[in-house]
Amino acid sequence: MKIIAVGKLQTAGLKDSFQHYHKQLKHIDVIEINESTLEKESIEILKHLKDEKHIIACVIESTILDTHSFCKVFEDHVETTFVIGGSHGLDDQIKKIAHQQISFSKMTFPHQLARLILIEQIFRCEKIKQNHPYHK
Repeated sequence: MKIIAVGKLQTAGLKDSFQHYHKQLKHIDVIEINESTLEKESIEILKHLKDEKHIIACVIESTILDTHSFCKVFEDHVETTFVIGGSHGLDDQIKKIAHQQISFSKMTFPHQLARLILIEQIFRCEKIKQNHPYHK
């Protein structure tokens, strides 16, 4: 599993929280793309998507899923790659090649927070699979 995200986690609390989950989900590769123009970000993201089998674009204008539906999205796809854009969002080219698009909310969140929400939900899905009490 991979997360491709534009920008670096700079806010201390978000960075620490993300690292907390990432340490427990060692099977997830995180690729950070430098923030730039939408076009340059898209070129860099596309370089990492060439051979990906299941791409999920995280975009505000898509379907909002509850946690259990989110878990089902990638349970059959071990090689899932999530893509989170930067402050400009994601280029249409990325959205078109994605096998699926999901939204965390109709509200707009900073892309750094979206990354934390994503990894926490992946962690939660792992705990649901294990029947662990983390997910109440």
